Amino acid sequence: MTEDSYCSMVDGCIVADPADTDDVVKAKYFAYFKENFLKFYETRTPMHIFTHAALFQRNRGSFEALVMFLQEVMYYDNIWMLSPSQVIDFMSSPVSYTKAMNSAIPSWRC
Repeated sequence: MTEDSYCSMVDGCIVADPADTDDVVKAKYFAYFKENFLKFYETRTPMHIFTHAALFQRNRGSFEALVMFLQEVMYYDNIWMLSPSQVIDFMSSPVSYTKAMNSAIPSWRC
């Protein structure tokens, strides 16, 4: 998300300047991921992260920022990392948190 618009894919947003150092790019992308996440988390809305691999090739430091972001959000309550098909499985047959944790949704089993 930029200040005045939303991006359906991360690489659709201009987050860092091409002249930025890798550390600055990493900091800007981390802030972008975190700010976006908090807006979804506050409203308990499912959040997606879609991007092309080229984002990470063009913006050195952006992949490291994504890894840092994913590591940090795992400390929040009720965070699930799911594929789109797993989300559809849940939406088709919603279950309680307890049932989900007890493998009630076959596609969620590890």
